[in-house]
Amino acid sequence: MRIIKVFLFATVLSLTLGELARFSIGQISGAFNLVDILAFTTFALWLLVSFLGKKKIYLPPGFLILIIFWFAAFVSLVNALKFFPLGEVLAGSLFLLRFIVYSSIYLIVYNTISKKEVTFWINTLIATGIVVALVGILQIIFVSDLSFLNAYGWDPHIRRLASTFLDPNFVGGFLVLVLILLLSKIIFEKKTNYIDWGLAVILLASVALTFSRSSYLMLASCLFLIGTLKSRKIYLSLLVFLILVVVFVPKARERIIGAVNIDVTAQARIESWQNALAITGDHLFLGVGFDTFRFAQADYGFFEYNLPGGGHSGSGSDSSLLTVLATSGILGFVIFLTAFGGIIVKSFTRRKSFLGFCTFVSFVAIIIHSQFVNSLLFPLVMVWLWFLAGLTFLEIRDEKS
Repeated sequence: MRIIKVFLFATVLSLTLGELARFSIGQISGAFNLVDILAFTTFALWLLVSFLGKKKIYLPPGFLILIIFWFAAFVSLVNALKFFPLGEVLAGSLFLLRFIVYSSIYLIVYNTISKKEVTFWINTLIATGIVVALVGILQIIFVSDLSFLNAYGWDPHIRRLASTFLDPNFVGGFLVLVLILLLSKIIFEKKTNYIDWGLAVILLASVALTFSRSSYLMLASCLFLIGTLKSRKIYLSLLVFLILVVVFVPKARERIIGAVNIDVTAQARIESWQNALAITGDHLFLGVGFDTFRFAQADYGFFEYNLPGGGHSGSGSDSSLLTVLATSGILGFVIFLTAFGGIIVKSFTRRKSFLGFCTFVSFVAIIIHSQFVNSLLFPLVMVWLWFLAGLTFLEIRDEKS
């Protein structure tokens, strides 16, 4: 399994490149990323090695339900042939394939990595996140105006940390996930580690500089969970940090006030939710087809005339759960919630362990974040979540074996 671990390592490291390693094949909807290539290669090699070697495969908690969701999403795609041409349905099927590959990282990690290697992988994940944060800090210093990317389908962010993800909201959610892992490590080590605290400060500053309201809410949510379940001291100290950011950083304060007063960005998010609900209402049971959402929005006339494909965000709603509901219907939505809910419940029962606690807080926090940004289905975030889940339940695998 050494070759599998090499590709897993490369997949994690590729997160540092973010969307800079994105390759277009002609249209916005026809693009892939280096992490896609590495994850697919890892998946294919693991299947080959496992079946040729006739190795016993252990299913991690909730993975069978994920397989059922794959089937439900496939049924929704077949049903979508009633509404869309074959070419558009096939384009949608590529994201289903991507989701299958990324969620299979959970299965691969669970069956490949040993308990004695967990520390190495945790440090690798943290190091990856720190690189993304540091690149983001350099970006906001030297390339603070990203409006030139508007011509390539990206939102024109100015004076906001976007790093290699090219989007403050997505990178903000990702960096909060890294911070949760680091804070969980600090809490369970129960000793003062100034290096870890220094890295935590870097991550906090990076999240603050995204000026992402969804990421601020995610951060507040994870701090609430950490404070309630483990460490009031950490909760209070980081809460003070958040308050100081809001009080002394005008742009952060303006962003939060804008959410309360419903500014242009908040209004666009509400319209995105309404669009998803409108599509859901017409395709309630099976949905419009897993990741045919871009084509559905175009048919409904939801895109602006100067951006017919909806840009890079056109393939999903500003809510991951609404995206799943609209594309796979009530059937797929319930199965999807069952799969994620099962992982949350299982990790909560293991919250006395470092990774159990970290996974519980991470999954709850990202679900909150994903109601404002489609982060739960964002490939770079999916790699992190499924890798973390695989590491968390290794003890269950060893008990089975």
